[in-house]
Amino acid sequence: MLLIDLLPSIRREAGPLYLPLDRHWNAAGHRHAANAIPAFLVEHADALGLPIGR
Repeated sequence: MLLIDLLPSIRREAGPLYLPLDRHWNAAGHRHAANAIPAFLVEHADALGLPIGR
């Protein structure tokens, strides 16, 4: 089973990715995930059986 762990890349980000009071993602956090998830899917397309790049 593959799993995406966003924590390492979140820790490398310069600015805050969370709302100050409840630790949900802010707009920057959502942007970060929106960029990281497709990159993960492309990188692992074969293992996931996705027809990306075929």
